[in-house]
Amino acid sequence: MGSPDSKAWRSADEIPHASTVRDFYMSRYELTEKEYEEITGNHPSNFKGDTLPVENISWLDVIAYCHARSEKEGFTLVYAIDGQNVSWNRSANGYCLPIEAE
Repeated sequence: MGSPDSKAWRSADEIPHASTVRDFYMSRYELTEKEYEEITGNHPSNFKGDTLPVENISWLDVIAYCHARSEKEGFTLVYAIDGQNVSWNRSANGYCLPIEAE
């Protein structure tokens, strides 16, 4: 991970380094409006249709969805949400967004 010195637009903090990624599951499909509404009770998308992918939600909305779905299915929560502040438990097995390395 990280960028070589020769890369255009490289940031100063992009130091090449090894990264280990543990096994994880990822859906091959986008989250549908129906699935999102079943967990959150909200239907925020501009384009309506149960089988359409969710759109028009913020990063915090996604984190809240992951948190609620993890709770519902009995997984260890990945995120701790305190208002606008979110912390991440890397050892948890709940739902979360993939990190860059994944």
